Order: sequence, then structure tokens, then C-alpha cells
Amino acid sequence: MALRGHSLGLPIPAVLLDLRLTALNTNYLYLIIFAVLIGETDIEVNLSTILKTLNILSDTNYVTVLLGIAATKAILIAMFYQHLRYEPRSLSTWVILGIVIASILMSLSFVQLTYHSFHVTS
Repeated sequence: MALRGHSLGLPIPAVLLDLRLTALNTNYLYLIIFAVLIGETDIEVNLSTILKTLNILSDTNYVTVLLGIAATKAILIAMFYQHLRYEPRSLSTWVILGIVIASILMSLSFVQLTYHSFHVTS
């Protein structure tokens, strides 16, 4: 009786049942995200074998596909396992801004590397 408080309106078993169902749903969500991450890792590992036998993508497109898969994995890990999905918008905005700036800097370095590797004179 003391835990119910004055005019709370919900009995304790209903509150505990709601918490248990919410925890159960988040466990399934984490398992689904884990299965997606395992599937993406499997695609990354086996992509070179599949593409070499079918001869579909060139090397530059292959790297682009791998970077896209890595980006989706990083977003899923940041959103669910690092709990950015449940953080305030201001913190998520700063994290996303940092990721965008890092992506732009990495893209510029890749462009510079490809330019210098193809324009080397002997």
C-alpha cells in the first residue's frame, strides 16, 4: 500500500507488467539489429567472391559498395548500441555533424589519393 502513493491510479502489477513487455520488445529489437549487422558483415566478406565470379562491378564501385555497407553498420551501431536514438536532439545533431565532417575529409583524401595514383609520371 505504501508504494502506491496517494491517487496514483495504477496498481503495482500493471506497472511491472508494462516494464517487462517494454524490456522484452527492446531485447527483440537488439537481436534484429544484431542479425542485420551479421548479415551485412556476411555480405562484405562474400561480396568479392560473388562479384569476381559474376564480373558485375569494377574496383571503384566495389569500394563504394563496401563503404556504403560500412556506413549503414556505423549508423545502426551508433543509433541503437550507443543509444543515440534516445538522446536529446542537440547531442545527436553534434554527433551527426562530426560524422559528416569526418566523411567529407575522408572523401577528399580518397579523391586526392586516386588523382595522384593515376597521374604519376615515371
